[in-house]
Amino acid sequence: SSPLWDETRPGSYHCKGCDLYNYDGRLKVVLDKGWVFFEHCLPDSVLTAIDGVVPEYGAMSPDTALTEVHCRRCGSHLGHLLIIGGSMLHCINGASLVFKPDAT
Repeated sequence: SSPLWDETRPGSYHCKGCDLYNYDGRLKVVLDKGWVFFEHCLPDSVLTAIDGVVPEYGAMSPDTALTEVHCRRCGSHLGHLLIIGGSMLHCINGASLVFKPDAT
């Protein structure tokens, strides 16, 4: 888990690898799961690919793959697209992000 999962201040989330602005805090969904969830990314900020089976994520069949989300600029693995409560969300590892609060 990451301390960013329950961050609620206005701000932006950037790739820790290259500082590309990937997610806007207004699109964040706070869920008590230890991951950072977003409804959408910023346009042209991430790419997706097929990721292998990740057994730690629960009871998935051995042939089930996930949709990986990675940074468009540097290719860093950010997380996955998952269906949570009927909504497709970006489930992002907070360790892959840097949060920048809005100026007050």
